[in-house]
Amino acid sequence: MPPAAPPRPDVLEGVTTRLNIERGELFVTVTTDPSGSPVEVFGRLGKAGSFEHGVTELACRLATLALRNGAPARDIVSECQGISEMQPFPNRIGDGEAVMVHGLGDGIAHVLRSCVVDAEAVPRRAQHTEPTKGHEKR
Repeated sequence: MPPAAPPRPDVLEGVTTRLNIERGELFVTVTTDPSGSPVEVFGRLGKAGSFEHGVTELACRLATLALRNGAPARDIVSECQGISEMQPFPNRIGDGEAVMVHGLGDGIAHVLRSCVVDAEAVPRRAQHTEPTKGHEKR
């Protein structure tokens, strides 16, 4: 049995980012420990009980589980960035950086990347939006 995650501190700092995506406004909150490392990811998209709301909660819970069990945030970012299930929407994150958000996973990755202490350590994937046989290139 793997070792248990360390106990969650009673108080954590967090930043919430609002993104516009094809399905509406996506709010992503990332909490960090005193050293600035991400600890939890929360998200809200759509109305309670909707498919979008449920999938957002699932994605954020899995990201949080990975972080709490020692996965580097940069690994979560590199796995989620570029996932494209909807039309890209222009957004500004962090200190005003312009990004194209291609969907839920990509939006979470952009926000999490902006919270990583050493953001330069997380390379960006080239994103292409030309469809090929019903699938997006990545």
